[in-house]
Amino acid sequence: MVSVIIPTYNSAEFISRAIDSVIDDSLVGEVFIVDDASTDNTVEVINQYLPSSEKLILLTQSKNQGACAARNIGLKHAKYDWIQFLDSDDVILKGKFQRQLKLASNGNVDLIVGSYYRIENGLKTQVNPLQKDIFQAFTNYAVGNTNSNLWKKEFLIKIGGWREDWPSGQDYEIVLRALKSNSSIKFDNEPSSEYIKRSGSISNTGSNRGWQTQIMLRLDLADYLFESKLMNIIRSVNLHRVIYNKLVLLKRVEELKDEYEALNSRFLSSQWYSFTHVLLGSPKALLYFILGFKIAEKAIRLIKK
Repeated sequence: MVSVIIPTYNSAEFISRAIDSVIDDSLVGEVFIVDDASTDNTVEVINQYLPSSEKLILLTQSKNQGACAARNIGLKHAKYDWIQFLDSDDVILKGKFQRQLKLASNGNVDLIVGSYYRIENGLKTQVNPLQKDIFQAFTNYAVGNTNSNLWKKEFLIKIGGWREDWPSGQDYEIVLRALKSNSSIKFDNEPSSEYIKRSGSISNTGSNRGWQTQIMLRLDLADYLFESKLMNIIRSVNLHRVIYNKLVLLKRVEELKDEYEALNSRFLSSQWYSFTHVLLGSPKALLYFILGFKIAEKAIRLIKK
């Protein structure tokens, strides 16, 4: 059985869709809605469901603490072995729990990474996880999302639940901790949820905070792979390319230069570094990679003259 946890904040416009997508599923034992001090009529909308469903449990907070805090409150109250987190403006598709619980029954599984549909500006796109290399998958952010993944409650508690101080990209931060904790992961390639990408989100606006978070998570992954002796040439090239591209989008903010140069140093000094990097890297990326930011910036300016 599954415990569903839905954090809400000013979600009156769309919370009904989220509730309707899970409330009648026979494998759902309880649905916790944790309202994070909404100022609209979200609670009134939820209250309309309470008389007709014993599964639905409303928890309210007097002070806004963020979605991660709300998820952790739901996790503390959950009594079933499997946890489904659901954002209040998204939906779970039929068959998800039956299919994913069946996958979980074949061995000791901590996390099911699922596919999902991303809906943006009316365009619906299927997003699948990369299965061949989970670390490559994380580098490319192809590890499902909050709604598509299904978690073993015991494992979630073991890794500490959601980080309430993390500014953005929390669903990737928690997956990274799972990877670093030697989790047992299985994959579900059939779309199990719909994620609506709305304007104004961190991921949509491309804010510095969002890009910084994406870079820092990949730097954290690189550190883990080095320390665990799991880094190889393919993973390193992919990490380098992705981090470089994010830095370009971020316009190379000053506070991340030291971290990136430290990563470059580790790449260059490691015993498996080879000419393959030269063959696979772009010329500009290679300049940053070998020379570091300060010298590379000067070199690029000279080239452009």
